[in-house]
Amino acid sequence: MPRSGSTLHYQMVKAVIESSGRGRGIGFANSKCINNALKSNEFVAIKTETYKPDLLNYDFIAVGIVRDFRDIIVSLRDFYDRRAEFNHTVDRWTTKEIIRDHAGVILYDYFMWSRATNYWACYEDVIENKQEEADIFADALELPKCSVNHLTIEEARATGESSTQWIDNDDTMLTAKHIGVYDGQSRWREELVQSDLELIYLVAGEWLEQNGYSR
Repeated sequence: MPRSGSTLHYQMVKAVIESSGRGRGIGFANSKCINNALKSNEFVAIKTETYKPDLLNYDFIAVGIVRDFRDIIVSLRDFYDRRAEFNHTVDRWTTKEIIRDHAGVILYDYFMWSRATNYWACYEDVIENKQEEADIFADALELPKCSVNHLTIEEARATGESSTQWIDNDDTMLTAKHIGVYDGQSRWREELVQSDLELIYLVAGEWLEQNGYSR
């Protein structure tokens, strides 16, 4: 899911695969790059948020990551604010506009991926114990465990600080400035008003309950 530490999660998966010498990571790749990579006999780590039905034609293991939907909305708002500042524009998305425009798409991708995902991690758990989450993935692939404690969201974001574009024009896009710093948990309690929450619960209330996020 977007704004859920997916880049950090990808780096953890990539580290496990590459440390074993059994494969490589290709990042946030386009469809052509993915299709070419998956024709090889090695493990290939791919980062994606949108549902890609073409992947169903290959033998793959899907590892997903979820986050409190309310914090996703807050983080998305920050994301658009940063992009507006970067582009020197005065346009700002309101929280309700973000919910109305993005919530349905996020939940659709989650639903489609849920039918093919082997393991779901929680953003909150990954932040608390990266190593434990990486070890679970290594065991699932029957690969040696490796240390991932050096990986951080801040490090992922720093990778893109030299970029002169908001989204880099390359295949992986992992050096883009869209990566945020770790912005804490439950910020929504202080930053979302009741009308925002009512709209979220209307759209994603069932999802929150199913994934163990209380109101």
